[in-house]
Amino acid sequence: DETAMRKLAIKYLGGTRLGRDFAKAKALIETVLEKNPEDVYASRLLARMYRDGIGTAENAELSKKWYLSPIGMLNRKAESEDVNKMDDLADYYKNGWGVEKDLKRAIELYEKPASTGIAASMSSLNNIYRFNAKGKEDIAKADEWARRYIERQTQKGGGAARGVADSCVGVGNYYRYGYGVEANPVVAYEWFTRAADKKSWGAMLKLASMCRAGEGC
Repeated sequence: DETAMRKLAIKYLGGTRLGRDFAKAKALIETVLEKNPEDVYASRLLARMYRDGIGTAENAELSKKWYLSPIGMLNRKAESEDVNKMDDLADYYKNGWGVEKDLKRAIELYEKPASTGIAASMSSLNNIYRFNAKGKEDIAKADEWARRYIERQTQKGGGAARGVADSCVGVGNYYRYGYGVEANPVVAYEWFTRAADKKSWGAMLKLASMCRAGEGC
């Protein structure tokens, strides 16, 4: 199963209870790509390994090759308004993965999935407008997408409402830093705690950081 192989590769890359093993991770990712060279997530993983020299020698040419591997498919899907693939393609333009970085194009691609309720696209729009702001108008747009992100994640059926660790961390960050809402370290701490209860190391580190700073705990 390709999904299972990707997840196992990520565990080997991250050094979980299985232990860190870059060679096994690379072999699993390559097996997935032999079956499907357009697998978006496997191609990104392999591209990053070549880009950063993880478990292999740095190789910019191979990194670009694997970043570009699914681009044709993503463009076709985006043209047919497949919102999930539009979100994926926007990531490439936002980060300059194998293509020239183009935030305007990224925004265009994110807006459709964000308007249909895809929280990841809402978060990306918040980040683009907030951290590339040219004036108050951009900050206002960032705040609007941040509010919609929190609403989507915390409403019935949303990721944070269901206790998904990454979603809880996302909402916690927005409350900690005041993105779209008034900063509230107590509420942020509560959301990070929910994620930590799901064994999220990232959330645990955030809780430790807040306690050291005397925030919310």
